[in-house]
Amino acid sequence: PLPSLEDVLQEEETREEARKELQLARLSGRWYYGMNLGQSYEISKNQGEWCFSEELAGRKCSCTLRIVGNWVHGDLVDEKGEEVGLIRLRRTTGNSVVSNLKIPGS
Repeated sequence: PLPSLEDVLQEEETREEARKELQLARLSGRWYYGMNLGQSYEISKNQGEWCFSEELAGRKCSCTLRIVGNWVHGDLVDEKGEEVGLIRLRRTTGNSVVSNLKIPGS
């Protein structure tokens, strides 16, 4: 017998969720950058949500991550809740990540 439309849609939704989870899991860990790899950020799963954390100019910054197309985005805030900017990340070939930070007003 053929599966119902509901079963097909549920299976497709499950596949899409698995794809998103894999996209985020591939970013998991501590990533180093900058002169002599002296700066780093961390991506981890915390209480079911994927999180980004980094210290920028002495400010501890963090956000919850979400998928936007081929990128992973987050609205970065500091420990006081002040907006720092939009971070976006994408895993590339090999063992590297492309990341961009857009400062508010830029």
